[in-house]
Amino acid sequence: MRRAFRNFRKFAKALLPSLLGRRRFVRLSWWQAPRIVFLDKERRRVFSVRSRHYVDSLTADEIFTQHNYDLRRLRRYDDIMERYQSLITQGIVPLIIDCGANAGYATRYLATEFPGAHIIGVEPDAGNIALARLNTERYSNVSLLQSAIGAAQGFVSVTNNEAGSNAFRVERSKGADIPVVTINQLVAENKVIAGQKVALFLVKIDIEGFEEDLFSSNLQWLKSLPLLVIELHDWMLPGQARSQNFLKAVSKYPRDFVYIHDNVYSIISPDG
Repeated sequence: MRRAFRNFRKFAKALLPSLLGRRRFVRLSWWQAPRIVFLDKERRRVFSVRSRHYVDSLTADEIFTQHNYDLRRLRRYDDIMERYQSLITQGIVPLIIDCGANAGYATRYLATEFPGAHIIGVEPDAGNIALARLNTERYSNVSLLQSAIGAAQGFVSVTNNEAGSNAFRVERSKGADIPVVTINQLVAENKVIAGQKVALFLVKIDIEGFEEDLFSSNLQWLKSLPLLVIELHDWMLPGQARSQNFLKAVSKYPRDFVYIHDNVYSIISPDG
């Protein structure tokens, strides 16, 4: 009850400034579940997303209220959009892979921002993937996989089932039942969609430290990738150097490295 009252008070205090300010998304409902309602001031429409609990509510706020993946903050935003439009003009479908799709909020956001793209959401947890399906069911350009993403195929298990739904970590395990897919595999399996050629355009990664595995090998996909967005987790797993493989991988190529809040944006050079 106290948390609910605090959330309502916080919501009421922020509502009017959000409506009048420059922020694009305004949260219109203070409750956590079963739906959270937002106003998209840019598109002049109201929409809702499904939510189960407080953790989902926080995640939805990260994506929409805080606009976590707002590419317009990047000075190279125009370059990125030119690449996207160039693919569309050539009749090529831009492929976006959302690694760590969670409840589908970022997947849905990317599907809205890039309607000509095909978005593959990859999420290991069954409960999260079920909610992600509900949150993206109206989007024909979205497909979802209950899998982990890694450097090589295999299997993983969740190592912290007691964690919140936005913080599940996985590790490789022979006796596990969650399959691992690779980015190379997803690209190879989606060379053509609805009769159109496909090209990898954007990869978003938030996999709670498993980026150490993902960037350990088989990184052919990275060389010509226009945009990579990743949250690194050394802050969460100190002393384990979980970012080392990522840093080695991106340093091989001429790419910009931009850090905004929780995310690193790795952008291919203009000549790449």
